[in-house]
Amino acid sequence: MEKFAIVSKKDTVSIKVAMTIRKQLLEGNMQYDDNNPDIVCVIGGDGTFLSAIHKYIHRLDKTIFTGIHTGTLGFFADYTLKEMKECINDILTKTPEVEKRYLLKIVLSNGKTFYAVNEMRVESYKTKAIDVLLNDEKMERFHGLGICISTQTGSTGYSRSVSGAIIQPGLNVIQLKEVGGIHHSHYRSIVNPIIFLDSAKIDLISDDFSNTKLCFDRYDIDLDGRFQITCTLSDKFVQIAHYKQHKWIDNLKQLF
Repeated sequence: MEKFAIVSKKDTVSIKVAMTIRKQLLEGNMQYDDNNPDIVCVIGGDGTFLSAIHKYIHRLDKTIFTGIHTGTLGFFADYTLKEMKECINDILTKTPEVEKRYLLKIVLSNGKTFYAVNEMRVESYKTKAIDVLLNDEKMERFHGLGICISTQTGSTGYSRSVSGAIIQPGLNVIQLKEVGGIHHSHYRSIVNPIIFLDSAKIDLISDDFSNTKLCFDRYDIDLDGRFQITCTLSDKFVQIAHYKQHKWIDNLKQLF
């Protein structure tokens, strides 16, 4: 018997949809298991989808994700609110095509490790000097408020809001984009988005990360003092279940 779980946005509409889906999947001979689901149905927007992935990040190799878009941004979910019955029927009767999306691995010099589906950001409200290394070779010294490193998946999220490139699905690359950079005759860095191979290792080093946060997806931690942050594309991936053709271009036209 296939096991499922539901992660829902906390608004009235999403909660009602979640209750309906749970009832009908149980009637369809599926078992509800919040701890070890085979499939997670996400009800909400992309933020809810990110929360669901992080909730089950310890078992991404055993769990697939699908969902109904009831939020303001919907690049993860294939179904709209009007397609709820279709979504339920597809889960019960079809075998999905599973798309793998690789996560960023973020390792701090103190040994702490985090993962990001969309992006990681180093953000401060005070100007910082950050050395950027590519594969252990210094590329530049950045002066400004922060740096965003994103996956293909994250290219339509925060990275886009700071004029990063939008990257077509299927390209396992890493994108680096500076945030609030200072550029004049003394401070120069590459203002354009830079796309790296999936094998790239990016290090961010600063003697002063005070008043600075490391943000990854919807989460953040405080940094302080000297830190080295190493970012790579990990071998950990999220599995997105597509029961019908994924219309990425339609999403772009609708949302942007």
